Amino acid sequence: MEKLFIIGNGFDIAHDLKTNYLYFKKFVYQQAYGKDDLLESLQSENSIKLYLNRIDEEILLEEIDDYSIPEMQMGPDGEDLYPDDVDLYKLLYQLMGQITETEKFWSDFEAKLADFNKVSIDTMDFLDSDGDLNGSLMANNANELGETLAKYIDYSLNKLFKLWIEETYSDWQDRILTKGEESHSKLLKDTVLKNSDALFINFNYTKTLEDLYRVPVEQVFHLHGVIGGKKFIFGHGFDDEVSDFNPLDVGAYLEEVVIKLKKPVDNVLSNYNELFERLSSVKEIYFIGFGIRSEQRWVDSPYLKAIFKEAPNADILLDSYYRFGNIVQIKRTLKKLGADKAYKLRLIDTRDNQLL
Repeated sequence: MEKLFIIGNGFDIAHDLKTNYLYFKKFVYQQAYGKDDLLESLQSENSIKLYLNRIDEEILLEEIDDYSIPEMQMGPDGEDLYPDDVDLYKLLYQLMGQITETEKFWSDFEAKLADFNKVSIDTMDFLDSDGDLNGSLMANNANELGETLAKYIDYSLNKLFKLWIEETYSDWQDRILTKGEESHSKLLKDTVLKNSDALFINFNYTKTLEDLYRVPVEQVFHLHGVIGGKKFIFGHGFDDEVSDFNPLDVGAYLEEVVIKLKKPVDNVLSNYNELFERLSSVKEIYFIGFGIRSEQRWVDSPYLKAIFKEAPNADILLDSYYRFGNIVQIKRTLKKLGADKAYKLRLIDTRDNQLL
């Protein structure tokens, strides 16, 4: 095939899916603290932000200490028995509040997963028989808390993320797909409709292309998982950095979960090796709703490098939304990633398939 579409979260958002991370924050809050009728009634993102900001001012004042972290129980066969999910969700919401700047409302969610080893946990002092601080016991307590927290974070984050995507997509199907073509025709992008025989690399977990545009499933490649699958892939792209190890700091023992939450880009590339090898025939690459970032450690850059390695000479077309960004920086980024025609990219209004 000669055309490749790279689809990002902006594509789903443009089709009225509530998939930006503000809504994940709202979802986690309600799973932890219960449905809030007033919060549910708020429609604009700004009103949701204001409401959650006020809530955070109260919740994040609560210190997390070793007494507030529920203990892991052991089953009859030595297996871990996790505490009640709600308790873990409250803990996760508090921890996320520590590592994510409140005003960003989790917009930097994936990148911030690398900061779980910086959380602050108040631990009790242990004294020896002489009444002096016992550093060995305190370090052992911090170690045990860190190992337990790592399990709780990994368990609750993966479970909530999957539940959020599934619930969000189900809600969208009820609101959009079930109401007939007239109700959702205004959401359709003409560029996609007219090129439904292309290849699609979809970074979303949803089936918007398949269910709304009727693109055959064999033409859509969900690199990070898809609705109906077992697990969704998400995470940060930061390499481990050597830092001073404080044996009394619980965060020092959370490196394991930080490693687990790193997006396994190399594994994904390996799993889709045959797909990338097929791209040598591609002559046009469309970016729709996909954030092109200039950060040196941008987690998704290896995917683009692999694409342009196979199709360096392809023409590049960007959704007209990119006109609000730094086009000069975008061109430089694409050039560094291997796009020979980066400086000749064009903008296209995908609603009516017109070049700008």
